[in-house]
Amino acid sequence: AIYSAAKGGGRTSFAMALGSMLHQETGGAVVIVDLNGIEHNERGLYGPAGPGQPAPDPTREMFSDEWFDAAISSHPLGFSVLCASQLVAEAGGEHAIVPLLNFLTNRFQYILIDLPVEGEPMILKALIQSDLLYLLTDHNREHLLQTNALIHQLQSSVGPLEQRMKVVVTM
Repeated sequence: AIYSAAKGGGRTSFAMALGSMLHQETGGAVVIVDLNGIEHNERGLYGPAGPGQPAPDPTREMFSDEWFDAAISSHPLGFSVLCASQLVAEAGGEHAIVPLLNFLTNRFQYILIDLPVEGEPMILKALIQSDLLYLLTDHNREHLLQTNALIHQLQSSVGPLEQRMKVVVTM
């Protein structure tokens, strides 16, 4: 999972670079799960084909092949992008994280989650479920304090994270 407390902190660019590198280096299937929403990704996350159009009624068999085919798009850098922001946008949407990740593990070797800045329950659920955490921050004191608070919150929820977490300070 990739998270930053700072808007414009480079989460999506980092996810794209990591996804491209994983695909090139391993040949494995990579998906970036976009939980930010289409309007927040103006830097080409979806490639020239644009975003997939998720099924309009997510209550109907939430993670079906039909839903997946409508929501996924291929990027020219070799990874796929899943537009999933609508699934977690509503109250209680964090409960969709685990079933979504379970659904994707049967299709991809690498699942990168591009998390939004806001939406605390969903963010915590995604971070706790992830094998690796990339926390991006800039040198702004407020963002450093927010990142530190998140690290402490995660450690109190799941214990030591030293082996699972990487903090990236951007300029």
